[in-house]
Amino acid sequence: MNRPVHIQKKRREVQITQLREHIVRLEKKLAAMDACLRSIADSTQNSETWQSPDGTYLFVAPPLENITEYPKEAFFCNPHLLEAIAHPDDRPVIGNYLRNLPRNNRRKRIVFRMYTRSRDLRWISHYCTPVFDTDGAFLGRRSSVRDITAQKQLEEDLEARIAELQETVNRIKPIKGVLPVCSFCKKIRDKEGNWHRFEKYLDEHSAVQFSHGMCPDCLKEQYPEFHLS
Repeated sequence: MNRPVHIQKKRREVQITQLREHIVRLEKKLAAMDACLRSIADSTQNSETWQSPDGTYLFVAPPLENITEYPKEAFFCNPHLLEAIAHPDDRPVIGNYLRNLPRNNRRKRIVFRMYTRSRDLRWISHYCTPVFDTDGAFLGRRSSVRDITAQKQLEEDLEARIAELQETVNRIKPIKGVLPVCSFCKKIRDKEGNWHRFEKYLDEHSAVQFSHGMCPDCLKEQYPEFHLS
């Protein structure tokens, strides 16, 4: 026996209400998860971005604004902005890198220089990872951008210090073999047969520097009046 129409209608209304309440709960959970993920992305030192398969930005974390001094809206309007503000010498490299990213699970990295909006030069580390859905369809790419200017400055200072030390080492000329020394005046004969004072020869053939003084025996011999017994 069929139920009255009004009972069936009432039951459908209850089911629709329950379904709507379930959808609302799911939307709240999704909103909370989205807020949590955005909070994590916003609080990291790296700037996380998401680009669609055609290159347009779908998400830009605030740190990118601090790194480049451009608002995130500028990246939404111009997907090629990062390439445009790169140093002219690095622009072809980053352009080729961004346009030829493989659509596989490989993660790629590039380091390049870029100018901020106020024309400050900064070094950037850019990681890029292709993203796929569960069916293997390409969804775009996730990128991580980090300002490594301070690290690069330390590396350059270290390289300069190493070069300075190497130059010092190169100036040190090791003295090997037998040196012909005069038995009386102590001059040294070089390979050309010329005789040089001991100090002058070592000054030219090593990193030794001399500071002249007088030993007690010479002081007694040369200035006996000042010698203290």
